[in-house]
Amino acid sequence: MNLKLPIRVYQRKLNLIDLDRINEIIKVAIYTWQLPERVKRISWPLYRYQEDDLVHMQWLIAELENFGIVGLAALEETDLIKTPDAKRPLLFHGLYVDPMYHRQGIASQLVGEAELTAAKLNVDGLLVKAQVDAVPFFKKLGFTKLTVKDISRDYVYRYWKAI
Repeated sequence: MNLKLPIRVYQRKLNLIDLDRINEIIKVAIYTWQLPERVKRISWPLYRYQEDDLVHMQWLIAELENFGIVGLAALEETDLIKTPDAKRPLLFHGLYVDPMYHRQGIASQLVGEAELTAAKLNVDGLLVKAQVDAVPFFKKLGFTKLTVKDISRDYVYRYWKAI
């Protein structure tokens, strides 16, 4: 049964209390990935956000009324990443939803809000380096796979969506 939850998705600054919650969400989300347990255990600390990330990223938050954060998207403006035709991207640094709230449309709402944010920032599109399990999700939302030109440099699962 899929109930309509009172989820609010919006952009806001995060604080240290939020940082603990988003890192908790990231950890439980990573443990749903189709990877060996050892790889998850070793990898998860690399995905944690730190206090200085609170300042350098733009944060989209999905909050459940009377509960708190259940999903997040971290966005970063960058000129350092190659995109189609040298377009200016907004990098989807991370997109995570607490597994208890998967299949509720929260990640899609976060992507929609990211598209609005990209339009406001006047960038050319969204760029994501997807985890392999997330590839079908991004394809469904209209992201297209970028060609790997240099296997030693280009991440294989890079996806682009023009704004």
